[in-house]
Amino acid sequence: MIEGKNVIKVSALVPAELAKGDHELKFALTVQACDDKTCLPPSDIPVSIKLTVQ
Repeated sequence: MIEGKNVIKVSALVPAELAKGDHELKFALTVQACDDKTCLPPSDIPVSIKLTVQ
């Protein structure tokens, strides 16, 4: 079982027509907590990442 913080690495392709500058990428991360006997229902966590297009 893994507990604590985890790193999730992602990569994204930015369309050429996207304006340079600061942008916000919003999505939902689906998670499900389990132990050795049972699992909770999946739930979505809203995530927002700020990125700069140069």
